[in-house]
Amino acid sequence: EYGFKSQTLSANSYSMVLLRSAFLHVDYLDYYTEFAPRPMYDAVSHNFNCEDIAMSFFVSALTNGKPPLLADRFAVDNMVKLYSEETISGGYDHKAKRDVCVNDFAELLHLKGNNEASLDTINSGRELQNAVLNRRDTKKNVLRYSWGALTDQELHQQTTTFSAAKIEQLVSEEAYETYAANVEVTWMAPREMELMAYLASWNKVNKHEKRWEMMAKMSMEALRRGLIANSPSWKRRWEV
Repeated sequence: EYGFKSQTLSANSYSMVLLRSAFLHVDYLDYYTEFAPRPMYDAVSHNFNCEDIAMSFFVSALTNGKPPLLADRFAVDNMVKLYSEETISGGYDHKAKRDVCVNDFAELLHLKGNNEASLDTINSGRELQNAVLNRRDTKKNVLRYSWGALTDQELHQQTTTFSAAKIEQLVSEEAYETYAANVEVTWMAPREMELMAYLASWNKVNKHEKRWEMMAKMSMEALRRGLIANSPSWKRRWEV
């Protein structure tokens, strides 16, 4: 069954990643075109829907049931989303259609467990796995920058813990007091530590300006044309 972001946050786990929030190796695009089950491939092409479910499950089928790599929380919360007056997700039966895709694609890719069939020349995965969304410190407080499953390389690096004193050396005093004071945190990947240090200079006064600056660098033309929902140029274009 297809779930929503609110359910993922509540359960603190996920088993699928929408493509706008995923990192994929480019080879998966070729594998999908060549080896994806034709009924799934054709359903996506015909219905113009569920391509994200298909690719997420396809990657899981090739990685022992693990979901694709989830982008960092900052990227997920600040994604550049282009505006469209009509969306495929706006229909009343949108979730019902997605539920069918989840069930049918999981069946085709043998992700329901107890099935060792192969995907053409590539071995399929096993039962679809759940990944932890937020890793937590020893006091069960959510670590703001620890988001999604670690990569295999990061799992191999995970041999020690970083104390609050270590984090204090990398971020501003304000950020340290807000996010890391007086706790011993679980291990954080280097990329997460770098992101924490980078965002440490953000505060309540400048965070909105800095956010728009970063989004503008990623999509200058789309922003200029007012194609990014809720941006200042979008509001001017649509007189919101």
